[in-house]
Amino acid sequence: MVTDIIESNWNLIKDHTTLSKDNFLKILRFIFNNTYFSFNGKFYSQIFGTPMGSPISPILATIVTDHLLDNVITQLPFELPFLYKYVDDIICAVPSYHINNTLNIFNSFNKHLQFTIETETDLGVPFLDTRVIRTENNILILDWYQKPTASGRYINYFSNHTTRQKYNTVLGMKNRITSIVDDTFLKKNLDILYKIFRNNGYPKHILKKLIYSSNFYDGPVHDSNNKSIIYKKPPFINGLTHSVISIFKDVPNINIAKYNTMNSKQLFSKIKDPVPTLYRNNVVYEIPCLGCQNSYIGQTSQWLKQRITQHKSDCRLRKNTCAVVEHYENTGHMLDYNNTRILAQSDNYKSRLFLEMYHINKNKKTLNYKTDTGQLSNIYCNILNKIYNNH
Repeated sequence: MVTDIIESNWNLIKDHTTLSKDNFLKILRFIFNNTYFSFNGKFYSQIFGTPMGSPISPILATIVTDHLLDNVITQLPFELPFLYKYVDDIICAVPSYHINNTLNIFNSFNKHLQFTIETETDLGVPFLDTRVIRTENNILILDWYQKPTASGRYINYFSNHTTRQKYNTVLGMKNRITSIVDDTFLKKNLDILYKIFRNNGYPKHILKKLIYSSNFYDGPVHDSNNKSIIYKKPPFINGLTHSVISIFKDVPNINIAKYNTMNSKQLFSKIKDPVPTLYRNNVVYEIPCLGCQNSYIGQTSQWLKQRITQHKSDCRLRKNTCAVVEHYENTGHMLDYNNTRILAQSDNYKSRLFLEMYHINKNKKTLNYKTDTGQLSNIYCNILNKIYNNH
């Protein structure tokens, strides 16, 4: 369906891409025909629909939904007073005696696109994080809405986050409420917000200042359109990060945003099939020696399997390209490739180089050259040595 829609609307699309229609459609078909996932150690091909989690999926969903609405609305036996859509969530006004007929028309468009309907109760209906309410004068006003399953859990006041992150979480929720709700519901919702964050450990005096004060301000405002600003993001380490950042307080055009090293992803159960060790990339790895207690530590952006194959080939051809070959020529020892293990993983090349040097420096029995840690700062070396000695 998507490719048909693209073809029929190419005149509207062509001005927004440098691709020809044929290449555009080829890429689109490639995406649809090359979606795979693994389950219980087996690989499966997705034969229908867009790939879950892909950045293109919501775009394609919007295209399909718009196409559906263009066709369905013309079939309705009445004129819609209003209709709003967010991806595949739709709210519209339908005469009560046309509700079932409207649902049937929507669901008859395509057997794979089936809708459910929620009618108004107590003169209101939920839509996203709002409740659209119809007044006695048939005027629509908005109230803040939370699903019954909402946990009310946000960043806890005693969590290892910066104070500004905690404050901005409250302010962000407050700004959302004040921007959508009708004035008649404002105080009620601010009181609800106050209770939610009290349950998350926030002190009363801070919440009163954040929620009920109209002139609270925390931190500088940066011009997001200024292309000369440099953005950096160090990890937040309580007692350290703030001191480091303060060094740059007088440096112009630099914006530093801290991030937490612990996130919710690390707390969830890992239900996805793990990627086999040999098929992981962007890793720092260690290969023990079969003939002695030494080991080799390296890093690669390739599949680990490919890097191991290169090591084997270098030893066979006696290419003096790294310490692995030199150790083999001097001792005749082969590496125990079957017991290769991953020490760290990072998509950032500089981070991998640092992690490689860190592990080489930590492990005193390696085959690596001394030059392999040559770029490790003496400051880091002293700090790391103190850490090793304390443990």
